Amino acid sequence: MLAIPGSDYLFRIMHIAAHSFLIPVIIGLTLLLILSFIYLGEFAAEYRQRRQLNQVPVKDFLSSLSRQGAWQKQAQPEKIPQLLKPAYSKFVAETGNDVRVSKVLAQDLLQREELKAAKIIAKTDMIAKLGPMLGLMGTLIPLGPGLAALGQGDVKALSQAVIVAFDTTVIGLAAAAIATLVSKVRRHWYEDYLNSLETMLQLCLGSEAIGETEK
Repeated sequence: MLAIPGSDYLFRIMHIAAHSFLIPVIIGLTLLLILSFIYLGEFAAEYRQRRQLNQVPVKDFLSSLSRQGAWQKQAQPEKIPQLLKPAYSKFVAETGNDVRVSKVLAQDLLQREELKAAKIIAKTDMIAKLGPMLGLMGTLIPLGPGLAALGQGDVKALSQAVIVAFDTTVIGLAAAAIATLVSKVRRHWYEDYLNSLETMLQLCLGSEAIGETEK
């Protein structure tokens, strides 16, 4: 192999730089695993809450709303599904007789709810992406010194490096798997909620598209 002048220093710098990431990667993986279990607990609590809130079917409420014109009079606690009550009550309280203003308020409400859902899902999406990356880094970093130790006959050092490599891989994949599950189910929940909210707002506005504005 042809030696390039100064290559030894470059290889040494790369080795030191790569190996210096091992401890931060392990700390990062530990934090991701802890966060994934925290979000899993929040997900379980949200699942239980949603089961309790779905006593009044949303579809039945939307159907009754489409059959009656005075939708403002239907904003009674016993008639509104718990899932839609906060957004619906806020829209009824803020809206007036001006159709154009009502459209703007409805569009703003829907956008804020979409942003709120996106922020919640983004947390677990980040873990789902970072987990495998850090796991791969934690796998490759110790294998270099481990293979070098094997070349010198130090099997014990190789076994320790392999153990660290496998542990980091498992932790990264476990955190990513939990986060992916939570994100997938929550995305389905929030899409269904936002669709129901958009349908309700359109019915309140006379079945007009929320995004449309009068010229």
